[in-house]
Amino acid sequence: RGFQRLAGAVLQPLQIIPGSEHTDVRADADEAGRLDGLHVSIGTPLLACDEDIRAAARAVLAHLPEERRADEDVVLMGHGSRQQAVTAYAALAGAVQALDARVHVGTMSGALELDALLPRLTSRRVWLMPLLSVVGRHTLEDMAGDAPDSWRSRIEAAGHACAPVVRGTAEYRAFADIWLRHLEDAVAALPTVKKDEEK
Repeated sequence: RGFQRLAGAVLQPLQIIPGSEHTDVRADADEAGRLDGLHVSIGTPLLACDEDIRAAARAVLAHLPEERRADEDVVLMGHGSRQQAVTAYAALAGAVQALDARVHVGTMSGALELDALLPRLTSRRVWLMPLLSVVGRHTLEDMAGDAPDSWRSRIEAAGHACAPVVRGTAEYRAFADIWLRHLEDAVAALPTVKKDEEK
C-alpha cells in the first residue's frame, strides 16, 4: 500500500474578485515558489466564475441581518476595481437583485458607486453591509464612519436611517464555503509524490 504526498504549497487568498491585488499575490507566490523550489498552487478569489457568483448571491441573502424586514433596503459596499474584473461585481449585483430586489451591491469605485444606488433606496431604514472579506479601514471609515463622505453619512443625508453591520464576509459560513471549495481545487491542482509506506 502507498500514499500520496503533496509536492508543493497551497495558498488561498480571501479576495473578492480577481483584480490587481490578486495578480500581485500570484506574482509574489510564484516568485517565492521559484526561490524555494516549490510548486505553489493558488486558490481563486470569491467571484471567480459564474458558479461562484450564483453561490455568493445566495450567501448574501442567507446572511442578511435577522432584524431586517422584507420591505427594507440593504446596501453592500464592495471595494471596486478599474480592471475588467469589476464586471464580477455587476454580475453579482444582477444575481442578488434577481433574488431580492431590495438588496443592492455597490462599490467604492467603478460603475456601481453609491450615487447610482441612492435613488433606488425607498425604505425608511437602510441596512449597510461590507462586501469585504475582513473589517478594516474601508468598513470602519469609508462605510460606517462619521465623516460626511462615508456611505453611512451619505445615506443618512438622503433621508434614511442607516443601520451599518460591521462584519466581513469571511465571518459568514456561506461565503467561507466558496473559498474552501477554491482551496480544495488548489490542493487538487498540486502534483503528488507517491511513496511506499514500507520504505
